[in-house]
Amino acid sequence: VFELADAKDLVKAGIDGFVSSIRDRDVDDQLVAAMKEKNVFLAPALTTAEAKFEYADKPSWLGEQTMREVYPAQLSAYLADQVTMNKFKRNPELGALRQQYATAMKNLKKMADGGVRIALGTNSGSPDTYPGYFELREMISMVEAGMQPMDVIKAATSVPAAFLGDNDHGVIAVGKVADFLAMPNSPLDKMTNIKDVGSLYVKGAEVERSSMIQNIKIDVPKITQRDRDADAAAEAEAKRIAEEAKLTHYGKFVLGPAATVRSMAVPTPKGSKADIKAGPPDRITVAMRASAADLRKFYSEALPAYKWSAAGNCWQRQHPASNKAETLCVEPANNSAVIQITEK
Repeated sequence: VFELADAKDLVKAGIDGFVSSIRDRDVDDQLVAAMKEKNVFLAPALTTAEAKFEYADKPSWLGEQTMREVYPAQLSAYLADQVTMNKFKRNPELGALRQQYATAMKNLKKMADGGVRIALGTNSGSPDTYPGYFELREMISMVEAGMQPMDVIKAATSVPAAFLGDNDHGVIAVGKVADFLAMPNSPLDKMTNIKDVGSLYVKGAEVERSSMIQNIKIDVPKITQRDRDADAAAEAEAKRIAEEAKLTHYGKFVLGPAATVRSMAVPTPKGSKADIKAGPPDRITVAMRASAADLRKFYSEALPAYKWSAAGNCWQRQHPASNKAETLCVEPANNSAVIQITEK
């Protein structure tokens, strides 16, 4: 789920829970109350939302010991490579994705404070998320959102077990399956301590973690020379667009050189070709791949900057030399505009 309106409809329809966050806007009290009343859970999957923009800048956690233990060094190298970062930086939705993540964090706190049951869920294995480590990051992010550490631990253990109807896991108690982790430092003091796993027990027996880590397989994308060439071309184009954005625009087009006929300057879009024929009447044909509507908009915005004043469907100004009134009319069509100037 992404939108608040959809979430409300799904709660009314009897959904058991959500495995992603509402990110289009802040949740309201109505939804929180309905989810609490109907015992609808939320697994926010914060790291899935974060992974859509996180690699635009080199994440600080790439060099952490847990990452080095679990994943091949090539993965961190790939994620920290400038080609990878540039791909994320060029995403036109980058700003919106960051805002959506901030909204998800805010909504998680409101739901948790409002009594909604929160469970751990990450969608690890989806693009740019990695099983194991991202579960730990999810727990840290949940605390950063404002949840209490003990509630986050419950979200990773007893809460999902209860929703799944699993009576054998999720708590440490007599008669339960003894699957648990032992850590030298308590995550209740600082949730980042969750990354420092001391021992792992499965059914009461300690398991050698290194043997499990050796069985983790992950395909690391390879950055080829073709990828680097494509990235360089995309970066050059992005730079060109950024520089062009600083130039004067009218409508969709950058202002190009003026077409001048008998000392009268007429604006043209950058990249267009102007065929000038002196009259009377003077005639300028501007050729450019553009719709008639876009060309009409360009001239309606650009002509006033050249001291042409609207006069009905045409434009007027005084000739700078003769001081005679000049009338300019534009007939835009697809891929061309015909400009005719007459003198009174």
